[in-house]
Formats: sequence, C-alpha cells, structure tokens
Amino acid sequence: MVSEMSQLPYPRAMSARQVPPHLRAALDERTRSGHGQQESRLPALPAAKMIETWEALRAFALRLGLPRVEDATSWGNPVLKAYGKFWCWWSPYIEAGLFKCDKDERDMLRAVDPETFPFHAHYEVHNLILVSVGRIDPDWAEVRLIRTWREMAPQQFLKAWDAEHG
Repeated sequence: MVSEMSQLPYPRAMSARQVPPHLRAALDERTRSGHGQQESRLPALPAAKMIETWEALRAFALRLGLPRVEDATSWGNPVLKAYGKFWCWWSPYIEAGLFKCDKDERDMLRAVDPETFPFHAHYEVHNLILVSVGRIDPDWAEVRLIRTWREMAPQQFLKAWDAEHG
C-alpha cells in the first residue's frame, strides 16, 4: 500500500537541504509544538542573502546557464522564458517574484509561511507562486528554476542534456 505522503509532490521534490532555512526552522517548530497547533512566527534570513529585485532574479536565473532560456516581454513586462514558455518573472501587481508551482505545493508553502508566499487573486487559478521581495532564497530559487526548466524541456532534448552534463 502506498502511503498518502508518498503521493504528495513536495516531499519527493524538496530534500531537507532544498527547503529554505527559515521554512525548515518553522517546520521543526511546528513539529515540536504539536503539528502546528500553535502559531509560530518565521524568522527572516539576513537580507543580504535574499534576491530583492527583478534585475537580481533575472541575473541569478541566467547565471544558472541553462540552455533555451531567453528574455521576453509579456503584457509590457519583462519575463524569462524557457523553451518559449514563461519560466520566471516579476509580478506587476505586487512586489514579488513569480515561479511555476503546482497548486498543492503552493498551498502548503503558503500555509507554512504566508509572508514569504503571499496571495494575490490574479494568480490563484494558475500554477504559480509569488515570493515576496527580499524573501527569495537563492537556494530555493535555484532548485525551483532547475526543476521547472527540466519539466518544460522536451524529453529528447533532456536525455541529450543529461547524457552530456551527467
């Protein structure tokens, strides 16, 4: 019998190292305090480690060196596309970066840290997650961007890429 937890997308998708430190601390606190029965405030990481602007997010994403990523414009706003599809961008409605994310994982992240992962009605129907300005953890962003890039890649291209880059 398959456990319910093994069917969820986030336990397999994020190792303990990939969960941002401030979320790890919050999850540890929730476990110690009876599975989140008590409200806990999440500590913010030092601002110097966080990505705070579209320009910084764009530069960070491009430094990953993933092929077929390009600058583009959507509704007059700069975006990055991978394989011709939206990959990451900055919200014109709220000071936050936007990343692709399935709705179950988004809901889990919001429940753990609503200040980092805010709600905006415009994005609710989409598989996207907002990450507040100054709270975009580079480790989290790297894992998210690479995972999304891999999900968007044509299978034939990805096989060749994996064979070449190990």
